[in-house]
Amino acid sequence: MLVYNYDRITKEYTYSQEAELDREESRIKGIDIYLVPAYATLQQPLSSKQGYAVIFDGIWRYTPDHRGQKVINPETEEVVIVDYLGELKDGYIDYETYINSEEYKEKKSKEEKERLMMSNMTKLDFVNALEPFGVNYYEHIVPLLNSNLEAKKQWDLCERVYRFNPLLDELAKGFGITPNQLDKIFGGQ
Repeated sequence: MLVYNYDRITKEYTYSQEAELDREESRIKGIDIYLVPAYATLQQPLSSKQGYAVIFDGIWRYTPDHRGQKVINPETEEVVIVDYLGELKDGYIDYETYINSEEYKEKKSKEEKERLMMSNMTKLDFVNALEPFGVNYYEHIVPLLNSNLEAKKQWDLCERVYRFNPLLDELAKGFGITPNQLDKIFGGQ
C-alpha cells in the first residue's frame, strides 16, 4: 500500500512511498493497519495538470500555480516573481500580457510625450545635435532665422530650447528632419 506525502507548508503533493504495516495494531484489530506519517495520506492524489499544483487539505484538489511567473501591478508598476501557490494577489496580472496590451502602450506613449514636453537643452547643444544631419549653424540656421524676425526673436531671447517649441519643429522641417528624429535629439526613444 502506498502513502502520499505532501509539503508541510504548501500542502503540495511531493512523492509516494510504500506504507509500513503497523504489526501490533493489525494483530489487535485482525486487519492490516498501515502507518501514515505526518503530512501524508492514503488518499491517492489527482493527476498532474498544467498550470496547477495538487494540494491536500483533507482532500486532494487543484490550486493555480503561478510560481516563477513574472507579474505586475499596473497601478503601482511593481513587478514581482510569484513565489506562492494560489490565485495571483489582488491587482497583479501577467507581466507579458500587460506590456503587450494597448493600455500599456498608450500609457507609455503618454508618459514619453510628457517627458519629451519637459526635455530641453541649450541652444549650443541643439545646434551641435543638428550637425550629423548636415545642418551648419552659419550656413543654414542663421540665414533661416534672419529671414523670419519672429523666429529670430524667439531664438535670441531664450537660453534653452524645449522639444515641443513650434520654432524647433519649423527649423527641423526646413532641414528635412522628421519629428521622430527631433524626438531622438531630445533623448526620445
